Parts: sequence; structure tokens; C-alpha cells
Amino acid sequence: MGRALSVRLEEKYGKESITVVDIARAKDLPYKFARLNIHDSIRLEQFIRENKVNHIINLVNMLPSEGELDFHKVRDTNIRGIENILDVAAKHKCAVFNASSIAVYEALPSKQPKPEDCVMLPSTIYGVSKIYGELLGEYYWSKYLIDFRSLRYPILLSSELYTEREIGFYMNQMFFQTKYTCYTNPNTQLPAMHVDDCARAIQMLIEADDSKFTRRVYNLAGVKFTAKELAHEISKHVPNFECTFKPDYRQIRINGWPIEIDDSSNKDWGWEFKQTLPELVDKIFNDIKANSTK
Repeated sequence: MGRALSVRLEEKYGKESITVVDIARAKDLPYKFARLNIHDSIRLEQFIRENKVNHIINLVNMLPSEGELDFHKVRDTNIRGIENILDVAAKHKCAVFNASSIAVYEALPSKQPKPEDCVMLPSTIYGVSKIYGELLGEYYWSKYLIDFRSLRYPILLSSELYTEREIGFYMNQMFFQTKYTCYTNPNTQLPAMHVDDCARAIQMLIEADDSKFTRRVYNLAGVKFTAKELAHEISKHVPNFECTFKPDYRQIRINGWPIEIDDSSNKDWGWEFKQTLPELVDKIFNDIKANSTK
């Protein structure tokens, strides 16, 4: 998603206005880079000050499976990281966008769309860290007048193969195999969105007039579909595609994630998203084909 967002910002503002801080893939994008550690608040502040940064887009994340394997690492990254960013932002008057997730709703299964405000009881440190980041950002907004904005992402899909073993990554992996054993049951349903649309949403939110906001954290609903429906759409592009379903330990956690979330308040900043599952699948396959010819 960082790549997609960088491209969108470059198209509007030009390369010279963008500084990308990336510890792993700096060579992949033609921008000014700095290799920083989100744990190093002193170096982070020095960088913000020396480069006169006025807006921070924080996409740094350790995902749920990583978090459960190493609690301290995800705590230091997701929790201490947003603390460091907000402290620096308050001192240097920077606006902050912070990535959140529908993982905040984990452990509250329901067939009804989840409202933006409700009781949230996530069972993972990842979900806890996301709620903490949202609440801390809202506190800094009210106490220090930081322009804080955040979106809760659904599952994000792209034309690049994900190798992690996360909850929703079966959706991505189906696109790259002709025979796939899915670790969910066929009726498993989660909301998802292409990373390009997520990047578009971030850009729209950070550029929106916040005098029209009714909140600082917004849901991003995406498209909801079952694993079986996704496999069926993929088979239209890959005639010999076969998908079998053998739920494993991840199914238990998936059962606690929301099937659908309510993002009706996104009208505050002009967001409108109408995409079908066939359109999403078409876009990903078109991107895969385009990348293979480069």
C-alpha cells in the first residue's frame, strides 16, 4: 500500500515533495529516502526537524500472527511507535495519518454491519494496539490540537504475492496457484479492498476539509464475499483452477472478525466506493498480466 500511496501523491505533488521512510524497500521507489527506526524517537525527531516535515503518514505495522509470536516486538512497533510519532508531531506541529484496522472488532462476530462506535474486545495484541493508536491520536487531537486522522482497513489485496500467513491472505494466494488448499471453510466471509483504492482513500482523507468531520477515525468497508465466491470468480480467469477447503487454526480467529462494517459517515469527506467482486478480481488479474510483461 505504501507504493500505491506514494505513486498517487507523486502524481499530484511531484517527487520533490515526498520523503519515503522505508527500512526494507528503499531502492524500489524513486523518492528521497531515509532509513529510520520507529523505536528511535531521537533520530525520528531530528529527521522531522531537519526536513521540515509537516505531515506524517504512519503505515508501520506488525501484523496479528507476528504479534502473537513476539508480543514485545509488536508492542514496541505498533504501540511505542505511534507514541513516538504523536510526541514528535505535537512538538513540531505535524499532521498525522495513522493506519488502523477492522481487527479492532475482533471477537465480536455479528451478521450486522459493525458501527464505527461500539464495544471492542480484540483478543490479539495487534487489535489492542490499533484501538490504542486510535484513542491516543484522538487524545492528542483534543489536547495538543494535532490534526489526527485514521482509517480502519479491511483485508487489502494487490497483484503482488503475499508470503505471510495472516488471516485474510488466502484471498491473495488464490490468484497465484492453479490448485489451492484454502485454510478456511467455503462460507468464510470477510470484507476486502484493492490497495490502490485504499491509497486513494488515504489521499482523500488527508486532503479533506476537517471542519466537515464528525469523527477522527473512519471505517473503510470494502467488498464482502465468501472464500467460495472468490474461488468461483478466479476460476473464470483460470479455467483449471481447483480450490479445496481445509480449515486450520486460523479459522477460529477468522470467526471473530466482522463480516461487514458500516462506513456511512465517510460522506463527511466525499468517499464513495462501489465495486463488485468480479470487478475486484478483474483488476487484480489485469495488474498481474501487466506486471508480467514488464
